[in-house]
Amino acid sequence: LATQLSQMVLPVKEITPSAFQDQLRDTAAAIADKAAKTGVKIPEKFALDFDQYQQQPPPAPAAGPLGRQLTAMNLAVNILLDSHVDAITSLSRTKLPEEGGAPTPNPRGHPVPHPHIATPAANETELVQNNSFDIKFTSDQIAFQNVLNGFAASSKQFFITRDVVVENSNPKPVSKVAETANGAPAPTPEATPAGAATSGTDANQLQYIVGTEKLDVAMRVEMVTFNPPEKSNRK
Repeated sequence: LATQLSQMVLPVKEITPSAFQDQLRDTAAAIADKAAKTGVKIPEKFALDFDQYQQQPPPAPAAGPLGRQLTAMNLAVNILLDSHVDAITSLSRTKLPEEGGAPTPNPRGHPVPHPHIATPAANETELVQNNSFDIKFTSDQIAFQNVLNGFAASSKQFFITRDVVVENSNPKPVSKVAETANGAPAPTPEATPAGAATSGTDANQLQYIVGTEKLDVAMRVEMVTFNPPEKSNRK
C-alpha cells in the first residue's frame, strides 16, 4: 500500500531558482488564460501565493521543493476551474522549511523533516509528510461537490480536505411576502380566470425565490507526500 501511495506523489526536480521563476510565470499565465475562458473570477495578478518570487528568486535549495509545491497547487486550482466555481477569492500556502517556514507537523504531531534536511537519524525521513494551503471560493452547490470529488479523485497528487467552512452567500431567509423596490409589501395580484392567458408583464414579474443562492467556501487542503518505505524512519 505504501508503495502504491508513493506513486501519487509529485517528484522534486533539480531546478535552478531562475527556472522556478519561469515555471511560476508560465503557471500563472496558464491559470489566468483558463480562468478567462471558463468564466471564473480570480484575484488580480494571481500568483498562487508565490508573489515574492515573481521579482526575487528563491534560495537555491528551495527551488526544487517550491517547484513541486507549485505544481501541486496548480493541480488544485485547476480542479476549481474545471468545476466551474464562480470565483476564487483567496489562496494562501504554508511556507516550506527550505524557504524559512516551520516544519509542518505530521499526523502524529511531530515536526516532519524534509528529505534534503539532515536529521539526527542518519538523514532518514518520516514515511508521511504534508504541506497545506487555504483557499476560499464562491460557487453553487454542484460546483462545490465537484471540487470535493476532484480532490478525492486526484491521481497525480494525494490531497486531503482537512477543514471546510461553508456559508450561504445570502444568509437572509426567503421572504414569504414579495416586496417592492422600496421594501413595502407588493400588492397581491388579482386572480386570473382559469384558461385565461397571462400578459407578458405578469410573466416577467415571476421571480425564483430558491435555488439562486451561492456558497462561500473556505477550505484547508493538505498535499501529502509518501516517501518510499525503505527510506523512511520506521521508529
